[in-house]
Amino acid sequence: MSTPTKERVRAVLRAVEDEVHPRRNLAERISDWNPDRRWYHPYVAIMWLCALGGLPHWTHLPPWAMAPVGLAGTISAVMSAKRHYDTYTYGDDQHQHAVRLTWAAGLMATAWLVFAGYTKPAGFIPVSLTALGLLIIGGVAFGSFYAHIRTKAPKAKAEVEQRRTEIIEQQAEVQAEKLAATLTEKFGPVLWRAGLTGASVRDYKDTRAGFTLLVEDDETKPFEIDGVRSVLGKLASGFARMYEPEGVQIAGHQVRVEETGSAHLFDLLVSTKNALRESIPYPMDKPVMSIKQPVEIGVYEDFQPIALSLLGVHGLGIGATGSGKTVVENNIAAGVLRCCDAELWIGGVKKLNPLVYPWLKPWFTGQTDRPALGYVAGTDPYEVLKMLADLYKFATLRNDDLGEESNFVPTPEDPAVFCLLEEASALLVEQADVKIKVFDSPKPMNGSALVAAITRMSRSAGVSLFMVTQEGLMEALGVYGSNAKRNITLRIVLKTTTDYDGQESLVGLSHVRSTRLTDKTMLVQPSVEMPRAIPGKAYVLDGADLIYQVAYRNTAHRRGLPEKLTSQLDYYADRWSRERLPGLVRIVEKNGFTWPDPPADGPSQLSDECETVGVVVPLRGHDRDDRLREITGRDGEMNGEDDPDMNMTAGELEARGMAKMDSYLAKVQKYGMAGKTISLILDAINANNAPAFIPADLLAEIITDKDQEGERHTAESVTAALAARPWNLPITTSGNQRGWPKDAMKQAIRDGIGTPDEDDEAVPQPRRDQPAQGLSVPQPLAAIVEAVQGRRDDEWVRTGDLAVLIGRTTENAEKAVRQQAAAKLGKELTAAPFYLTVTRRAEGSFLLVGSIRQAATETAAGTRRPPLDQAN
Repeated sequence: MSTPTKERVRAVLRAVEDEVHPRRNLAERISDWNPDRRWYHPYVAIMWLCALGGLPHWTHLPPWAMAPVGLAGTISAVMSAKRHYDTYTYGDDQHQHAVRLTWAAGLMATAWLVFAGYTKPAGFIPVSLTALGLLIIGGVAFGSFYAHIRTKAPKAKAEVEQRRTEIIEQQAEVQAEKLAATLTEKFGPVLWRAGLTGASVRDYKDTRAGFTLLVEDDETKPFEIDGVRSVLGKLASGFARMYEPEGVQIAGHQVRVEETGSAHLFDLLVSTKNALRESIPYPMDKPVMSIKQPVEIGVYEDFQPIALSLLGVHGLGIGATGSGKTVVENNIAAGVLRCCDAELWIGGVKKLNPLVYPWLKPWFTGQTDRPALGYVAGTDPYEVLKMLADLYKFATLRNDDLGEESNFVPTPEDPAVFCLLEEASALLVEQADVKIKVFDSPKPMNGSALVAAITRMSRSAGVSLFMVTQEGLMEALGVYGSNAKRNITLRIVLKTTTDYDGQESLVGLSHVRSTRLTDKTMLVQPSVEMPRAIPGKAYVLDGADLIYQVAYRNTAHRRGLPEKLTSQLDYYADRWSRERLPGLVRIVEKNGFTWPDPPADGPSQLSDECETVGVVVPLRGHDRDDRLREITGRDGEMNGEDDPDMNMTAGELEARGMAKMDSYLAKVQKYGMAGKTISLILDAINANNAPAFIPADLLAEIITDKDQEGERHTAESVTAALAARPWNLPITTSGNQRGWPKDAMKQAIRDGIGTPDEDDEAVPQPRRDQPAQGLSVPQPLAAIVEAVQGRRDDEWVRTGDLAVLIGRTTENAEKAVRQQAAAKLGKELTAAPFYLTVTRRAEGSFLLVGSIRQAATETAAGTRRPPLDQAN
């Protein structure tokens, strides 16, 4: 190898230097130049004054003409100094120094301009050498003062801000002391009489539930938070007496105490509004989501959503008969099924069929090609143990496949599994002698041992277990309950028969009085790491009508579990065999249906585009043929009568079925998605013997008896139906009964129909080709109607194109941005109040122009209803 020359070495060194410190041209250096303004501004001022000094010689103006120019510049400079160095920001001293310096510099500059006009220029310099020398001396002198003021400005600004902060803090302390004195004067006697001697009230906050007091204990005799808990009953009595003149009733459970960050301060929460007394309608417009996100099952007393993390979380729900456990279970089931990456298993030896039948009804009626639930086991204890054994093995197999990952991440193709165990104590305690052999243990295990094993190792596998029982935590879990207890982190307590059940179940809350819970409220402890339980209430999700709709919609994004895991399970393949669910088979056949064939995994026939979280799948109704089969196959059977269809010809059977179906569709289209329930209510309140005030529980019994299909209606479901749009009728109280005045119910139903007259005089529906001109149409539909002007009613328009036409995005935007805008617009149009049907194709989602115009007209007229059928 030849020795490198010096030139080559220098070239390499220059290349390295250029890479580390690249050379810049003159323009780049000028653009990056950032001079020190403390000296740069005086320099620029000297240059401008020097140029202005030669102006009389160039324009032949008299020298005194420069005096107005100098004064005008001085006044402008003074105004600028006042604006940039205001008293509020920099303080009075800095402001005065800047203004005085500007006045002095401006007047001296004005005098210099006049003087320079009387002198003769020296060569190329526009002023004489004498004038130039004076200008430089004055510029240096005043420039030094200017630099000094600018140097001190940041420090002066910081000092002013600090003084202002101190003043604000002092004022805040004074205001806080005044507020504390006022609050203590108002609420102190209630605290002192309850035994909290020396307590003071530091702050007051209004909440949607009532108010919260920040209480400080006595410095000399602290009573700690346990002292507050011990006198909650006395505090409730004191607050009840205090607010009784205002017509507010406060029960013992409506006063709670919670810790703060300081040991001497406590939050005293007083519920004066009893906001949870009314039913909370189930939100039907929730989009498809991921199990990785919190699932909403209701609202807390401040109406914040009860959002529970269910991925890999084990929980327990406790409540006595009639406390609302089934509603909570339905909300949890709906939340899990709304997730595109979760499967729901349900098992139980008691009360299983009433829980699972509404969720499986779309499959039994042939509306879906698969059940909403992934696995149902019961009521034979051994069948439930089979499901738990499969769940245990499934979690073990998935843990073995984790590899480097510490926790399983679910996807639509490989979802998480959430298992709901109804009346768990009936299996874990009463049937403790029933055992099953599992794949990795030589000794058979009973239900309690299986639950302990599942809760111990399945969190990392994305497998969750939620048990519902009437007993406390330890009594409900059997002999291995102590092993499982520490892994059950989610606790929900409804009204119990003994306070011990609630105290044993909630961590760190021995003072809980769960026997005092009313109105189907509950105490929710999302994590055992948080020693607090907040009152809340589940959404009203009960009755076959409502659950059927939720189950139908959520079946669209179900794919099933991966075969590579399910093929290794011992009992999974036969989970839908008739022999395993004889009680459910009897109900299905009694209602006129045929037990369906086992489902196949993979994309659903309803939708194969629901993997994207955030997509709202429109609720769909029954197909015409399937609805005909459902109606004609169920007449008279619920009452044990002989089937009259057996004596009818095929033509008569079809004609009668068509008539019944048309009648049903007419009612539903008039009254909305709860049409059957509303029609039964209307028949009941129009009866001659209907009372002026109709209690909710009485109305539920009446319409249950009137229901030809034998479905059960409860006070909660009737309340939810009337409280939802378009009826918007809240429940009221008369005496000790909760219900509605008959006349108010009639008026609400008439208003919901859209006509002041009775049913025979309905508002005529607009034609499909009738535009929505001249009507008040809400956005974004109004902008869409304008954008599709000139198009035929039978044309199809893509949601992505509509998003561009109404300005939600642009054609030049990135593909992901345009897809997001189109998805958001489609979500708005399929939800209330428009209820448009989006047709999904390979090239995108489309809307029919005629349906857009019809929706606009009906929305503006207030007659728009959620359609029964929304076919692709």
